[in-house]
Amino acid sequence: YQPVVDLGTGRVRAVEALCRWDDPVHGPISPGQFMPIAEGAGLDGALGAWVLARACADLAAVRTAVPGAEALALHVNL
Repeated sequence: YQPVVDLGTGRVRAVEALCRWDDPVHGPISPGQFMPIAEGAGLDGALGAWVLARACADLAAVRTAVPGAEALALHVNL
């Protein structure tokens, strides 16, 4: 997750979900490499649905666990 910071206050107002792949053998693989493969295999919709579901679940957990995070917003590029 990448924070979205209010420059006036310095507070984190939102987080942006970023899909990354960290392969144990090859290390970090950029979306520019794996997304065309996912699209070609017809898996881009399933991947997008998984990212959205995971990001929403993570945000719900943060909102519950962190005092003051109730208004934290989530950005997901689809």
